[in-house]
Amino acid sequence: MRVAVVGAGVSGLTATKCCLDEGLEPTCFEQSQDIGGLWRYTEHIEAGRPSLYPSVISNSSKEMSAFSDFPFPEDFPVFLPNAQFLDYLQRYAEHFSLREHIKLGTTVVSIRKHADFATTGQWNVVTEAGGKQTSHVFDAVMVCSGNFSEPSLPLHCFPGIERFRGQYFHSRQYKHPDIFQGKRVLVVGMGNSGVDIAVEASRVAAKVTISTTRGSWLLSRVFEHGYPWDMVLNTRLMSLIKTNLPRPLPWWLLSYKLNQRFNHENYGLQPEKSCLVREPVLNDDLPSYILTGRITIKPGVKEFKDNSVVFHNCPEEEPIDVVVFCTGYNVSFPFLEESVVTVENKHASLYKYVFPTHLQKPTLAVLGLIKPLGGIMPVAEMQARWVSRVFKGLCQLPSQSVMEKEVNEQKKNQVRCKRNSREIRPRSEQLRHSTLLQVALTPVHCLLQASMVRRVAVIGAGVGGLVSVKCCLDEGLEPICFESSEDIGGIWRYTDSTDDSRVSVYRSIITNTSKEMSCFSDFPYPEDFPSYLPHSLVLEYFRMYAQHFDLLRHIRFQTTVLSVSKRPDFTTSGQWEVVTETGSVRESHVFDAVMVCTGHYQEPYLPLASFPGTESRFKGQHLHSREYKDVEAFRGKRVLVVGIGNTGGDLSVELSRVAAKVFLSTRSNTWVISRVSDHGFPCDMVSTTRFNHFLDWLLPSALTRRIRFRKFNSWFNHTNYGLASSKSSKFKIIINEELPFCLLSGTVVLKPNVKEFTENSAVFEDGTTEENIDVVLFATGYNFSFPFLEESVRSIIDDNRSLYKCVFPPQLEKPTLAIIGLIQLTGSIMVGSEMQARWVTGVFAGWNKLPPPSRMMADVLKRKPPVKRNPSERENLKMSFISYTDEIAACAGVKPSVLRLLLTDPQLALAVFFGPCSPYQFRLVGRGKWSGARAAILTQWQRTLKPLRSRVVDDNSDSSSGWYWMCLLALPAALTAGFLFSKYPQPGWSPWAGPQL
Repeated sequence: MRVAVVGAGVSGLTATKCCLDEGLEPTCFEQSQDIGGLWRYTEHIEAGRPSLYPSVISNSSKEMSAFSDFPFPEDFPVFLPNAQFLDYLQRYAEHFSLREHIKLGTTVVSIRKHADFATTGQWNVVTEAGGKQTSHVFDAVMVCSGNFSEPSLPLHCFPGIERFRGQYFHSRQYKHPDIFQGKRVLVVGMGNSGVDIAVEASRVAAKVTISTTRGSWLLSRVFEHGYPWDMVLNTRLMSLIKTNLPRPLPWWLLSYKLNQRFNHENYGLQPEKSCLVREPVLNDDLPSYILTGRITIKPGVKEFKDNSVVFHNCPEEEPIDVVVFCTGYNVSFPFLEESVVTVENKHASLYKYVFPTHLQKPTLAVLGLIKPLGGIMPVAEMQARWVSRVFKGLCQLPSQSVMEKEVNEQKKNQVRCKRNSREIRPRSEQLRHSTLLQVALTPVHCLLQASMVRRVAVIGAGVGGLVSVKCCLDEGLEPICFESSEDIGGIWRYTDSTDDSRVSVYRSIITNTSKEMSCFSDFPYPEDFPSYLPHSLVLEYFRMYAQHFDLLRHIRFQTTVLSVSKRPDFTTSGQWEVVTETGSVRESHVFDAVMVCTGHYQEPYLPLASFPGTESRFKGQHLHSREYKDVEAFRGKRVLVVGIGNTGGDLSVELSRVAAKVFLSTRSNTWVISRVSDHGFPCDMVSTTRFNHFLDWLLPSALTRRIRFRKFNSWFNHTNYGLASSKSSKFKIIINEELPFCLLSGTVVLKPNVKEFTENSAVFEDGTTEENIDVVLFATGYNFSFPFLEESVRSIIDDNRSLYKCVFPPQLEKPTLAIIGLIQLTGSIMVGSEMQARWVTGVFAGWNKLPPPSRMMADVLKRKPPVKRNPSERENLKMSFISYTDEIAACAGVKPSVLRLLLTDPQLALAVFFGPCSPYQFRLVGRGKWSGARAAILTQWQRTLKPLRSRVVDDNSDSSSGWYWMCLLALPAALTAGFLFSKYPQPGWSPWAGPQL
């Protein structure tokens, strides 16, 4: 890609270098005979090129104004004369071999859109060198002619100037103070140039007066304890203080600090409006020169007379010989069409002060049109790095409408206040320009994206894969999702076939979590969907989600990932080599990061060694629940189901309708709860609330266990049914409202763990035997495996507890591999997977930071349980839904604050604290904030009841009002109690937490 760079000053040099860094082909056109732009001092005035006066000293220190990868020589002084500054620029150009890309003595005459600009984005550039014009075609243009091209000399604002007999000129023409020898000098304008010239003139002139309509805060280059001012003030801490304190407070503190050195009001320098109107001026000498009478401060000029001037609010005339107008410069691009860059009131309408918003292709950028309170060189470099990556395609700009909206907001904020027809810079603009950190914020984000992670491989197009693709797109990353099957949905896409390696649900499955508690956080289920869903509606919802966010174009179907291995330079780049196979075609790809979204339902766990005789003696059929699709194959048979998880309970109930007899074998205490809770509401919407979670933390564990068991046994006594004992501390929960009746009616018989199998019977650990068993159905769960990962990575993932926050392998040198969905929560895995994906993509994009590997490893070791005594015993890895999602949400910066909501939106705070902890809560704040989250929370009960109200009956009860009053009364007490304790609940089981999907 060929890029034209206009100007070889500070911006032009760094633009050329950044183009080369990105593999672009820059050609820099400089009309003068050398590089340096403004910093190359010349005695004579060159048309179209300003230069500094010889005595100028930089206002920013060398450490704060250097290019980011090329420090100033350590023996250079802290604040530099222009000669040494130019020397630095020449060293920079030589070090990075920039001169060979610069055409000196070449003027850019015109830049016009190419005929097919709408499709190519190309530009026709006409240059002139030695009287000969040449036409070029470039793919992009970087305009680096800077701020100081056309002097602003608004003589119409100064009545009587036409009859003034003395000398007047613009500060651009100033070179030496000798011209002021013995004269009476008036300097109009109090920027940095005006103050510098006034101080220098006062050493030889008879009298020097500075006229200012606005005043200015004055800073010394030498700050407290002799340190450079910008190294003390331009810090992230100062920016944090200014950003987070109420706006008047930091500025009051600043004005207080500045007035400690001298009282600006007493010196006639106090800004007329406030400290927000003007940026500080840098000068170490002015206060003493004012104090000793060598310089006088006056208000704005009212009019000029033959040999004198009259100031506002001053009746007497002051005789003047020379007037120096330090009135700044206009923004001018004579080589551009007027329609390309619109300039109004000295301001160019540009997105982020860089890109014109109305171009069909973002192939023209203007650099250096910004005035930060600090060195402009780092800002220009940051702009150049951003722009070159946009040209390369590594950074994407928002839509034209979004850019125009931001520019229009800038214009609205530019409220002009005029005195003597001269502009005062708006407060909002000063705030934007106040620190280098704020100026470079957006380009820094793009650089983080490009330099850390850009292309992301997503493995699997199930729940985790879909949401990972969407979150990547939200963060401006480039995802490619590889799915081995021909469609999305993962386990929720039901198939009759059991031949392929893909696990799918059985035909009759119903979700264990309600639709409001298991949807994606910015995409609710349709309100007419039932609360608990069959697999067909879940898959339909996934299709709606993929279509709404345009995810399918990022998915490659029927593509198997064969291997994922570190690149040779992984320790520095963090990149991965991914080998895929589509049909018989193998491809190798390089990705900056990988998100593994294959879940934990991959390889059936079939522990036949724990059941002696299964393969050697038993003559009946045995199979894993993965092979189960419907009941027809079991009609009239005697079936033994081994395992009482959610699947085992569901299959036992379903088989009991057609089988001759069903036995359900379990070795663990199991509590059974119903999807339908009190008053007919979904169980998880009633139980999974922040209020219940708070009580779980607040109350003693013995009390919570007692409450829990009492609640469970209120439906039926689990001990009587042989399911669980209230004395046991180890237990698990399953969701099944039909199992109790099946046990009570004898269609399902509960048995202890199997000791061994004989030819046609099963012997149990209590010594009983059941004869004539036809089929043994092992509902013993699944193992996860990642066969495509290289051994060095695969070996460090024992289970999700060997991962930092169940996501990141802590041993990797770069955190560019994430495991999504390898969790078991007491609520919806969909919600947990989405939260993981939002956090991970934020880490990849540079918004979220991980702790050092040593701290991550320590956290992993702290959470790992002691070694199990019985190797065959599989641990229950379920974690509290609210604790885990809150923990990840806090890492991602999207966790809602109930206290803050209570102050700003009490109705929403009540719904968040006492109501269901639905996923919409995690879209109220932070990145990815969704404008519809509040409404979704306040209307979630209506959507729950909507499909039930197919027959409407009159109901005059006002229960909802009473519920809100109860919440309002209970909330202060609950929050007050919370402040008495410092330890927040850690991930673990909650007695009020809901089931998983």
